[in-house]
Amino acid sequence: MGGSSSVTITQLTETSRLGKKSNLINLSSDGYLSIAQPRRRDIFLLDGRPSSLEEIEKISIKDFYSVIFKEKWHENKLLRDHYVMVFTKSL
Repeated sequence: MGGSSSVTITQLTETSRLGKKSNLINLSSDGYLSIAQPRRRDIFLLDGRPSSLEEIEKISIKDFYSVIFKEKWHENKLLRDHYVMVFTKSL
């Protein structure tokens, strides 16, 4: 198993409005998603399909719905995978 955390559009816009930075996801100055440095090497999914960091960071806040950051341990508990699952309003 592993853990997870999520960020909604409301949380993301509020964090940005207050001028704060998250260690998960932020908004760029022009209103696009920006994955924080610690999560830039994760495995990306967009609306349930494989994606890339570059594709995720082309999503405008107007199209964003929510994101889930999930980690999954392998059976031997020595390795874990980190996932960024982004959902847009198009679903």
